[in-house]
Amino acid sequence: MSWTITPELVVELSECNGEPTQIGIVLGADGWERDVCPSGIQPGGLTALTLETVRMWLDGTEMDDEAAEAIAAMEDFRILREDDSPTPPGEDTEWAVITGAVTDHEQFAEVKADDVPWERARWFDTAAATFVLDADPGTMRDGHGFTLWCTEHGQWVAQIWNSRAVGNGQWATCTKSCAAELIYAADEELINAGDLPLLARAARAARELADLMDYPVPDQHLDPEQRGALADRQRAAAISHEGTARAIGDLVRTRTTADIRRGRQGAAYTLYLANGRNVPQTYAELNLGRTTFLGLIND
Repeated sequence: MSWTITPELVVELSECNGEPTQIGIVLGADGWERDVCPSGIQPGGLTALTLETVRMWLDGTEMDDEAAEAIAAMEDFRILREDDSPTPPGEDTEWAVITGAVTDHEQFAEVKADDVPWERARWFDTAAATFVLDADPGTMRDGHGFTLWCTEHGQWVAQIWNSRAVGNGQWATCTKSCAAELIYAADEELINAGDLPLLARAARAARELADLMDYPVPDQHLDPEQRGALADRQRAAAISHEGTARAIGDLVRTRTTADIRRGRQGAAYTLYLANGRNVPQTYAELNLGRTTFLGLIND
């Protein structure tokens, strides 16, 4: 595993045989490594150098230590930590590189991610991350699936396996909204039984409420005599449940939503005070617009 491109990796690339446009140094979950792509690869995206680029740089001369060091220093190929610091992984650190961003998800049908430019990739400590959601065995049998984690800095990431991300898969960032939906939709047995981040606990609480308000439609294939015997009892139960669900729905829409917003307001105002009442700094850190932020704290 390499968090930057070293002269040794450049030498390894230069010694490869094969189509120069198909061999390069590519960033994956385990860091920089030599890779081969039969359809051809070009510098950009997650590829830093190709064999073709190295040969053009050498221009017919032999690779030596000086040339390898110069090529490795063409750019700053270090992968920053998730907090944007240039800190390298420690010798005993278990780490992985986030090389994508989740762009689409259909609950557990498939989670898709787009690659990010290698300059935006970040490494994180996998041992310090919280495991939240396990892969669905059903989808894994079909060759695709994902797990969901929360890093030590509070970033949500998914480890994704599919036709283009095998082995250790691809790590991709996941928005909090996306993470909440995935956790909400997951079967209970896929949720980690240990201590979970607030977002996961809240999403499961919402799911528990929805499950509590569920009402299965009775069997439609009963004979007329059976339906008649059950009709009165079903009618009374259905009327009662619909009224209860309506009341709880109104409660959630009015009181619960307002109480949740009050929690947002308290957190936003606390940050505002911690920033010395600096409005631009605070709404930028919250990723909110100025008008939205001021409306939130002045409610």
